[in-house]
Amino acid sequence: MGENLKTEPRSTSKSPKRFIKSSVALHDRTQLETVFDYFLPAVSKAPVTNSSDVTGRTVRVDRTAAGKLPGLKTSENSATIGYEVETYLFYPRQFGVNEHTYPKERFYADVRPMLRFREPKMGFKTMVGSRFGGISPLLFLRNYLEGLDAGRTVEPIQNAIDEVRLFACAYIGTYFRGIDRNRKRIHRLLATQGVPTSDTIAKLCGRICRMVERADKALLEFREIRDLVISRSEHHLDALAEEMRIADEYCYYRLRDGAAYLLQFHQRLSNQYHDPAIDDLKAKILHVLAIHDAHAQVAGFMMLTPTSSNSDKEKFIHRKGELKRRIWEVLFLEIRTVPLFAVQRQIGAMIAAGLAATWALIAQFLLIVRVSQPEALADGLGISGLVFLSAGILAYIIKDRIKEIGRGYFGGGVFRRMPDHSERIYYKNRSGKPTAVGEIKETAKFIQPEDLPFRITELRENTPEAHVYGTGGITRVLQYSKSIKLSGKLRILNRYPLRAVHDILRLNIDACLPKLGEPKRTIDLVTVDGEVEAVRFPKVYYLDMILSYSKLDQDGRKSQQALDYFRLVIDKNGLLRIERMN
Repeated sequence: MGENLKTEPRSTSKSPKRFIKSSVALHDRTQLETVFDYFLPAVSKAPVTNSSDVTGRTVRVDRTAAGKLPGLKTSENSATIGYEVETYLFYPRQFGVNEHTYPKERFYADVRPMLRFREPKMGFKTMVGSRFGGISPLLFLRNYLEGLDAGRTVEPIQNAIDEVRLFACAYIGTYFRGIDRNRKRIHRLLATQGVPTSDTIAKLCGRICRMVERADKALLEFREIRDLVISRSEHHLDALAEEMRIADEYCYYRLRDGAAYLLQFHQRLSNQYHDPAIDDLKAKILHVLAIHDAHAQVAGFMMLTPTSSNSDKEKFIHRKGELKRRIWEVLFLEIRTVPLFAVQRQIGAMIAAGLAATWALIAQFLLIVRVSQPEALADGLGISGLVFLSAGILAYIIKDRIKEIGRGYFGGGVFRRMPDHSERIYYKNRSGKPTAVGEIKETAKFIQPEDLPFRITELRENTPEAHVYGTGGITRVLQYSKSIKLSGKLRILNRYPLRAVHDILRLNIDACLPKLGEPKRTIDLVTVDGEVEAVRFPKVYYLDMILSYSKLDQDGRKSQQALDYFRLVIDKNGLLRIERMN
């Protein structure tokens, strides 16, 4: 996404673009990564000058309820936006995956969710404060220092630190969005028939040069403010100066990452066309890199080359990961279980235990009454005694089975409509206090293929590729539902309009791999010359996945729907690729 432009193919959903954007990619050989952006309606971009707590809200929506959130004030946000994402995983028979071998507890352990706000969308001009009436972290930091000079009461230092982190998030997001837009322009240019005019190439290269110049200027202005902070003698600004150094280092690393993509763009253009503008583009990129490399060397940042030692490469990757987590923490959302939900989830188990205890008491009472009869006492050590003993053991076994079966039957709640997880989302507002901003409800269950919704069955049957690969052998389908409710007027740090909530979900497929065959199979083929040659064929399996997106109205009804159909190609070693089926 904005902060991480990956090189591997990523399938992006276009159909539900009006209310949700999704992408599916291979994170590694055993993890599938899905990313959902839940868009909110546009809000006023007027600057927020009041530093008091202005809490907008982000909430997960249950499909059966879309109203006010319990425990949340709604005077500021009378409208909520509801979403539901349903995932259908079609497990072939060879995987041996069902409700017994892969219980939902293990499924949730294999799912790694991460929820955060989407970084505020601001161009480089807005970022440096050159647009009239705009708001940006750099303007805040300048005003913060001016307030200290004038002796005015300023906000807590943590607010300034949060603005520094937000600058880095916005800077990286803007930078890589610009790179992605130009990548698409280059792709369209190379796909056109004929040779483009010199003006067309110059215009494209000029766009990229201006983007690089603006990215350069924004980072240089950030460093100017950092130098002002360092030059001050106030001890309490040390934490702010350190945070600015960290943000500077991370932005530098990401600037170089983006420059690598841009130089690859240059290479593609130069291989196809010959134009002075293309050479000027490379010169501009290298000139900007030289400026920031010189600064990085003085600042002591890590500077890696292809010939660097493995030890240095390990340290660099680790350092970069730690910086990323620290910077993006300003947008992270905390998820906590609803306080009473844990108790509500145990009601079913308590009922099952109560039924088992009732049976045990009745059985014991009947046995004791029977044993206390004179004729039973007379034959206590004989055949009758063995019968009574066997009856007692059988009663205990039945009690244990009642408890286990009842726990499974009532596992979804007394009325079997309770979700597996009901959690509340919290965000640290500008005062540092965790504020409830939403709810999550999740449910996972195995269903029979014949119980699939009609729209899902129709999609599988009407996809040509599905007939090519075959749809037989599906014995179990895992249905995972997630609902979310989002408030329409949330602001990040009480200042910046929120455009979307970023939901990243990684699914580990290790449970699918143990029963798969070796990744290569040798088959004897007869050549055209009549010879027999042993050829190794790849042995792969297909795990189909359908994503169903819905937008919910205030009553929980689905007002908009969209579907995506993917096929995961897997071998014994893990994920190989993703194929879009629709």
